[in-house]
Amino acid sequence: EFQRLTIYVEVIIVVSHCCNESNVVGLDFSRFRNLREVRVGDECFIFVDEVKLIGLNQLERVVIGASSFMGHKGSFCLKKCPLIRELKIGHNSFWSYDLCEIEENDRLDVIEIRGVNGGYGSSFCSGSLFIKGESRRVK
Repeated sequence: EFQRLTIYVEVIIVVSHCCNESNVVGLDFSRFRNLREVRVGDECFIFVDEVKLIGLNQLERVVIGASSFMGHKGSFCLKKCPLIRELKIGHNSFWSYDLCEIEENDRLDVIEIRGVNGGYGSSFCSGSLFIKGESRRVK
């Protein structure tokens, strides 16, 4: 169903326990030029090993639930989204991903990667985290 969405969609909401077919292995949101928000529930896209959110000029918010994107040795990329302000990831999502790349998102104010019950989690536990962008002073 994801492939059938119009490129003009502004909000994508995936309810919990969806999109877990073994043939769904990569997600590239970059074709949705008007996309403002992405919300993914718990335990979704368990076979996906690559997530790309690149060059989305209207994107403001990305929220991922718990235990989603469990693909083996995958990569997550959030790059060149000038309006994004918030990235929230629930515990155990992206747990086996090798790479988390967050780059050139100058308005990004909140990066929250949750652990179980607010503690430490195992998101990106075997990977590298790269955050690149303009330095800002936080008050």
